[in-house]
Amino acid sequence: MNKAQIIIVHIGPVQDFIFAARRTRDLWYGSWLLLGDQKSVAYYER
Repeated sequence: MNKAQIIIVHIGPVQDFIFAARRTRDLWYGSWLLLGDQKSVAYYER
């Protein structure tokens, strides 16, 4: 019998990434880092 598991991940505050971005490139890279974190969690969740 499989046991259900719940994982809670809190990513934030994202607004700090946005306010810290001085250029569009900084904003893009910050978003890319957050996306990579989310992909890692989704991969290991399987």
